Formats: sequence, C-alpha cells, structure tokens
Amino acid sequence: MGRLVFVTGGARSGKSKFGEELALDLALERDPHLTEGCATYLATCVPGDDEMRERVRMHRQRRPAYWNTVEEPLDVAGALARKGCETNVILVDCLGIYVTNLLLEGEEETPSTERCALVISSVQDMVMTARNVPADVVVVSNEVGMGLVPEYLLGRIFRDVLGWANQIVAQASDEVYLMVSGMPLRVKPQK
Repeated sequence: MGRLVFVTGGARSGKSKFGEELALDLALERDPHLTEGCATYLATCVPGDDEMRERVRMHRQRRPAYWNTVEEPLDVAGALARKGCETNVILVDCLGIYVTNLLLEGEEETPSTERCALVISSVQDMVMTARNVPADVVVVSNEVGMGLVPEYLLGRIFRDVLGWANQIVAQASDEVYLMVSGMPLRVKPQK
C-alpha cells in the first residue's frame, strides 16, 4: 500500500506548494519519467466567487501538465478509491475545504451534532481508503486551532471539527509536516 503524508499549517504558510513538491518527489520515486497521469490533484474546492476562481486558476497554473485533476467536493473517499489504483500519487487539497463542504451540505444554518459526526465519519472513511490504495496520498489541511476563538458558533464548530479531522489524518499518517512561514517542520516521524 502507498504512504499517507499529512501537511498542515496556517493561512499562506506554503502548505499547498510544499504538498505539491512532496507529491512530485513521490511521483519521481515511482516514475522517473513523470509520464502523464502519474500524479493526480484531488481538488475539494467549489469556487463560488471571483477571488476563489482566481486562486484555483493560480493553483492549476502552478501544476505541471502531467498531473490529472479530479474535482470532488464531497466524496473524497470515493475519488481516492477510484483514482488510487490508476495513479502513483494523489494530492488532496484541502481537508479544510472538504470539512467545510460536508458541514454546510445540510439545510440547517448551524450544523447539528449528527452532521458533525457524519463529517468525522467521512474523514475516517477517507483515511481508511487512503491507507488501502496503492497510490501514495498527500493530504493538505489548515491548522486553525492556534488563533483566536471564533466569535460565531459556526466558526467554533468548524474549528473543532477540523481540529478533530486533522488529528485523525495525522494519527494515521506515515509522515506529518507543519508549515511555518514557508518552512516545513517534520513532526512525524521525529528524527
């Protein structure tokens, strides 16, 4: 089975770029010629405004042509299961947006306890699938637990659920990196 690598950090810490570099290194290990389709970018974002569309455009522009892109905002485990046997490396960017998508999928204005439990279950399924496919999987996430306590209930729910989701992925990962000001700190395994 492939390796699971987790990259987390604050806003603009360089986590997506570092995740892409890690995925490239893993792809090179398996396919030194980097043939088309050797790496897959699994995007969880659904761009809803011009600013997000510009971010997506910049991310796409940064990726080499040999990458495949799969856009999957809700069924990341299913996408991993489908692509995990077809490609060498999958970069999931990002867990924070995936959690947001799942939290806000329901009709309720504030996610219920049941909705939060469903999100955590979905993250557990994603991790189990990532651990059982032949592809190496790199998951990028946001570290939101080091700042202020959000003023609004939805913000506090998101912070808590993403914190739990990050813990689940980190525990299952072979390697964990924390990005600080563009610098990767290796957390797991410790040297």
